[in-house]
Amino acid sequence: MAISPSTITAAAVVTGTPPPGTPVISPPAVEPIVAADVVAHSRLPQPTPAEVTQITRIIQAAREAVEQRLWISLISQTRRDVLDDWPANNIIEISAPPLQSITSITYLDIDGTRQTLSPDVYDVVRSGFKGLVALAFDQVFPFNRGDIASIEVTYVAGYGDAATDVPSTIQLALVQWVADRWEHREEHITGTIVSTIPQIALAALDQYSARELV
Repeated sequence: MAISPSTITAAAVVTGTPPPGTPVISPPAVEPIVAADVVAHSRLPQPTPAEVTQITRIIQAAREAVEQRLWISLISQTRRDVLDDWPANNIIEISAPPLQSITSITYLDIDGTRQTLSPDVYDVVRSGFKGLVALAFDQVFPFNRGDIASIEVTYVAGYGDAATDVPSTIQLALVQWVADRWEHREEHITGTIVSTIPQIALAALDQYSARELV
């Protein structure tokens, strides 16, 4: 399922814990770019199979860093947001859009038993880039114990299942970023991938940030 990018607007809604606190239950099956894209962009010699494996690992790390920086999901993946209680305005905003579907919403009843909320109780609303779960007409949320992270919203998010579903601007920024890191790999220290994003890539990526939604 592919999601078309659109203008992001703010709204007075309650969100689950944003990335990096949003667990990924099922990671993407593919990455937005592949090693061949990076090799074609760089001016280095053709990499060995072992080097291709290293580039692929950098691509995964870069994709995860982008998702955390922008609070979005690039390729279809299953995530889980958590809340302590139902929001006062009866609207939950998914923390890592674009939303594709809601898998389940569970909560703790008065006995501390985890229950699954009936889909009849809520509506799933896709408002531009955002994904919302809103209380349906003439419905009420059931009693929730209010324990920390007692409500779990499991959902599928991402621009689509294929790399081609990801906006080309994001793909190009990832290629530039990974190519720069690979070309200067001896200058980088492990674990500093976020701090070494080229400025041209940052400018391209930040226009897709969902941070302004919260």
